[in-house]
Amino acid sequence: MLLFSTFMRTIKQTLRSNTRIVLIVGFPIGFTLVFAFIFGGESIVSGQDSTLSIGVINQDDGEYLTIGNLRDDFTDYSEPWFENTTLNPFFIGFGQLYIYCLEGETPVVISNKSIHITTFRTVREAELAVQSRAITLAIKIPHNFSYGILSGINSYERIINGLPLIDDPEIQNVNITIELLGDPSYLAFQTTQTEIETTMVRFQSIFYEVELEAGNFNTNFQNVISYELTQFDYFISGFLTFGLVLSSSSIAGILGDEREYRTLDRLKISNMHPIELLGGVSLTQIATGGAQLAIMMFTAYVLGFRGQGNPFNAFIVAMITIIPILGLGFFVSAFVPNGRDATGVIAMLSAPIGFVSGAFLPVPEIPLIPDLIPTASGSLRALQLWDFFPFYSSTTAIRNILLFDHNLNQVIPELVFLITSGCIFFIIGLIFFVWRVFKPEK
Repeated sequence: MLLFSTFMRTIKQTLRSNTRIVLIVGFPIGFTLVFAFIFGGESIVSGQDSTLSIGVINQDDGEYLTIGNLRDDFTDYSEPWFENTTLNPFFIGFGQLYIYCLEGETPVVISNKSIHITTFRTVREAELAVQSRAITLAIKIPHNFSYGILSGINSYERIINGLPLIDDPEIQNVNITIELLGDPSYLAFQTTQTEIETTMVRFQSIFYEVELEAGNFNTNFQNVISYELTQFDYFISGFLTFGLVLSSSSIAGILGDEREYRTLDRLKISNMHPIELLGGVSLTQIATGGAQLAIMMFTAYVLGFRGQGNPFNAFIVAMITIIPILGLGFFVSAFVPNGRDATGVIAMLSAPIGFVSGAFLPVPEIPLIPDLIPTASGSLRALQLWDFFPFYSSTTAIRNILLFDHNLNQVIPELVFLITSGCIFFIIGLIFFVWRVFKPEK
């Protein structure tokens, strides 16, 4: 009964405060309007990381077919790629050699950038990774890649010495078409595509530097996104989490008022248990947070948000985010015994939290353990430092659901991190509040 009474009282406190009403209702609408006005008609512009994340589907047959039988015929064709015998392309295939060169595993440098390669078994896995921004683009190395390189070497020798190194129909007049899978509305794709095409030219020049009839590299681009994302689409999906962080000012303000007006002092000598007070306040936060989410999502769709995923699934993830929101509110109100000041502290904290969560711009990768966390594409990614920050996991999961049509099963790793770290946030905030506010007076 006391729990329900506290809930009703804090709801009334919220509705009687113009400031809190503006934060819950007016702020999300206003901020959504700002995003729509500024970013609504432009393609996504995303920050660039110094490391390029690239996927590779290596279908090169060179390692498995008859290329090994041609090894002796090319032994005298000594170039830099042949100096490192542990990476002899006649044993591993020229496609794999290209991958090693991209990663900087060979003496030959074909890129001045740091490149992280994720290997995929199927094109579909790579497409899902591109859609979720786990990688910037994917390279599909064709089955005839090694034979194209050998065909170019043969043509080069024919021009230089008048005769090919070997007269074999499998390596005559073979050209190479490499498919690049990506999202053209993602600025990172454009710059990465240019870098990859440059590496292809440099890789080709290791073997021959003249224009030939065979062995030439061509690229074919495939768009894996069936619609174009705008900046508004990208940012508004992250703003759902950011808006909830701001809403924690409501719970901090209510508890601050209770301390400022010494209501809690009277509660200490009453029959009310701290859990009943905090439970009632938590129910208020859940109710107002749900209303705020509904308002934000409705406003976003009215203003042209083109999310492809299930908004109900995104709503579920956002509601789970209220767990660390409560912890944040409890923690701030434990140290700030004034409602207005507590609201201001939350407002100041919301901006850095928003940026660290990736709500506005992608955060730089800080990998801790490589190839540990499963992704929706079926591959593994590194455990990131940000995974332990619940608002980052929330933003990532909501964005993948709304923009890339992932279901809840595909964002399980993010949900696990969100729930685990969110509960830690909640427990820490609860402990500090009870310890500082309800501890026995000396």
